[in-house]
Amino acid sequence: SSETGSARSLRTAAMAMKVVTAAVVAGMVAATPAIPQRSEAAALASKKSAEAQTKPNVVTVMIDDLGWNDVGWHDPNFYTPTMDALADSGVVLERFYTAPTCTPSRSQFMTGRYNIRNGMQDSVLHSTEPRGVPLTEQFLSTKLQSSG
Repeated sequence: SSETGSARSLRTAAMAMKVVTAAVVAGMVAATPAIPQRSEAAALASKKSAEAQTKPNVVTVMIDDLGWNDVGWHDPNFYTPTMDALADSGVVLERFYTAPTCTPSRSQFMTGRYNIRNGMQDSVLHSTEPRGVPLTEQFLSTKLQSSG
């Protein structure tokens, strides 16, 4: 044959497309496709992309020294349009136990355990202190990631 390999491949692909198009038009979607299957990697990437679109976004905002009425959804005198929009379209968690300083509050939130359970019940941790949340603790981000 005088046809080159690439020309033959293009003609075969075009014929395969016609067969697939005809099968879809005829309602035979379940028929074996005449074109080569996508690679497993591409199929997996497509599946992950579809799953990612169905997963909710989790945005947490933890603000030190924020009073109950320091946001627009509790006091209209405060102008917090972005926070108000997030609150309107999401879930506001505002009834919980907290500590009066940031380190105990953050360790409770990030681990889901009372600060006394992980040794973070004292005051603020400073960068020069050789301690922190125990390495055996799992943070919320890890738990969310492992659950999908």
